[in-house]
Amino acid sequence: MPTSLHADSPVAPPFPLEEVWIAVNRLGLSGRVRGPEGRISVDQALRMVTIDAAFTLGVRTSSASSPRASSEIRQERTSSDDVSD
Repeated sequence: MPTSLHADSPVAPPFPLEEVWIAVNRLGLSGRVRGPEGRISVDQALRMVTIDAAFTLGVRTSSASSPRASSEIRQERTSSDDVSD
């Protein structure tokens, strides 16, 4: 199941790269790692703020990361190029 990584905006400002850094490093104010077993990879964190976040918002089918969506986007571009005035 996809899980997104996000801030509670507008309560907190959205800084997705900072959210990635926090999820990857999990450092407390003391500088010590908090819950090292909860760390995730950079790839996982980036996916959580992009593809998985789009999925949780219900916009997965319009994501260019989907092979089907990429094909549909290419098709639309080709079709619009064929239209003459």
